[in-house]
Amino acid sequence: GELRRRYDLLRKKLEREGLFDSNLKKSVPDRPKRISVITSPSGAALPDILVTLARRFPLADVIHLPVAVQGEKAVPEIVGAFELLERTPKSDVVVLARGGGSLEDLWAFNEEAVVRAIHACNLPVVTGIGHETDVTLADFAADLRAPTPTAAAESVSPDYKMLAKDVSNSQTAMLDAMQSSIQLLSQRIDNASSRLRHPRERLNHQQQTVANSERRIKNCLRHTLDSNQNTLDNLKKRLMNRSPDETLKFQSNQINGLAKLLKQQLERKLQLNEKSFDVLAAKLNTLDPTATLARGFSIIKTKNGKRIVRSAEQLKKGATIIAQFAEGTATANVETAELDQPGKTD
Repeated sequence: GELRRRYDLLRKKLEREGLFDSNLKKSVPDRPKRISVITSPSGAALPDILVTLARRFPLADVIHLPVAVQGEKAVPEIVGAFELLERTPKSDVVVLARGGGSLEDLWAFNEEAVVRAIHACNLPVVTGIGHETDVTLADFAADLRAPTPTAAAESVSPDYKMLAKDVSNSQTAMLDAMQSSIQLLSQRIDNASSRLRHPRERLNHQQQTVANSERRIKNCLRHTLDSNQNTLDNLKKRLMNRSPDETLKFQSNQINGLAKLLKQQLERKLQLNEKSFDVLAAKLNTLDPTATLARGFSIIKTKNGKRIVRSAEQLKKGATIIAQFAEGTATANVETAELDQPGKTD
C-alpha cells in the first residue's frame, strides 16, 4: 500500500510538470543503424532482445549497457547509463528493459531519478519492462512503451522480409509502367500510320520504315528492361550485406535514374517518329494532284478522258477536250492550237 501511494503521488507530480506530455514524444526511427540496450547482463530480457534483433534486423549494431535492474545499485546505474549515452558515439534509439517481477522488483523504474533521466535523454527511448500488465512511471516518460522486452526489440527493428518485399513490389511497379509506355507508344505509332494518306507507291516504303522504327524501339526498351532486371537482382543480393538505408537510397536513385532515362528515350523516339511523319505528309502533299489543282491549275484530257494533254501539238481545231479543276470539270472545243515560239513576247 505504501509503494502504491508513493507511486500515485510521484506520478501526479511529474504529470503536472509535463514529463508525460504526449506532445514531447520523439519518433522511433524505422531502420536504426545503432541500438543501445540498457538492461541486466544476467536477466532473461537481454537474450530475448538480442535474438529478436538478430532475426528481424541483423544489419543494426547493438550496444549493451549492463546495469542492475533491482536493488540499491539499480537507480544510480540506470541513470549513469543514460549519462554515458551522451558521451559515447550516438545511437539512434535506446531500449530500457527487464523481465517480469513484483512491484518491489520493478520499483527502480518508478524512482524519480530514472524517470527524469529518460525524459532528459535526447534519443528516443523505448521501454519493455515486466509483462503487459506491469506499467511503471518509466513507461509514462518513455517515447514508446512496449509490453515486454521482446516486443520492445520488435518495435525498434523492421522486418527484414518486409524490406525485401518492398523492393520486389517496386521492381514490379516499374516493369508494369515500362510495359504500359511501350504499349502506348505502339498505339500512337499505329494511329499515326492510319491517318496518313499518300500514293500507293510510297506507302509500302513508309510502312516498312515505321515497322523498322517500331522494332528498334522495342529492342531498345527490351534491352533496357533486361538491364534493369539484372540491376534490380544485383541490388536485392547486395541488400543482404549492406545497411538498408544506404541500399534503399542507392536503389531509389537507380530506379529514378532508369525511369528518367526510359522516359527520355521514349519521348525522343516519339519525337523522331512524329517529325518523320510530318515530313512525309508534307512531301506527299506536294505530290497530291488535288493540291496542285487547288492552287489554280487544271488538267486537260482528251474527250474520252483517257489521255492527258501535255502539249498543244496533241490538239487540232474542233477537238473536244475536258478540263478538270479542283472542284468540277468543263468540256470545251478547240478553236486554235499553237505552240509557244522561243523568245516570242506579247
